[in-house]
Amino acid sequence: MHRVSNSISDKNGAPDKVGRPVFSLLNKPKAGRISFIMQTKPDITLPADIRLLIDTFYEKVKNDEVIGYIFNDVANVNWEHHLPVMYAFWEFLLLDNADAYRGNPIQKHLDLHAKHALKAAHFDRWLALFQSSVDELFEGPVAENAKFRAFAISETWKPKFDGPFAHVPAGEDQ
Repeated sequence: MHRVSNSISDKNGAPDKVGRPVFSLLNKPKAGRISFIMQTKPDITLPADIRLLIDTFYEKVKNDEVIGYIFNDVANVNWEHHLPVMYAFWEFLLLDNADAYRGNPIQKHLDLHAKHALKAAHFDRWLALFQSSVDELFEGPVAENAKFRAFAISETWKPKFDGPFAHVPAGEDQ
């Protein structure tokens, strides 16, 4: 027996966080058969989706044992200022909103690196948290593009901060 649900709730009755229908296909298990649940998540299409993604991601970051201290204690991030900048950055990248973001993100990170050396492991953890946030909330071509863009940022920036060609903060030797 198959049951298909088209409601503003998941299989447990929880509403979709952005109020869109959640579709699920449930197969009741029969002897000797595999049971599965397939749930289709929305793709990233709206600024509200970006906000949900970024809010979810940074909640993980703030509480993360590997990189949380960099944001909370070293950078002392002002979240009320930082989050809107990140919404604009990701709207620019994913929703083609050319007017959303103007900035120089690499310089902000070089300034942070001067306070505390950023390492490849920090970028790897950032990427893992970002991609897991995307996977929890979304699926589709824009969601895949978000994960690719985050990967490209991480892989492009790592050698600038860690390794033989990295920028060495003043007063430190590599």
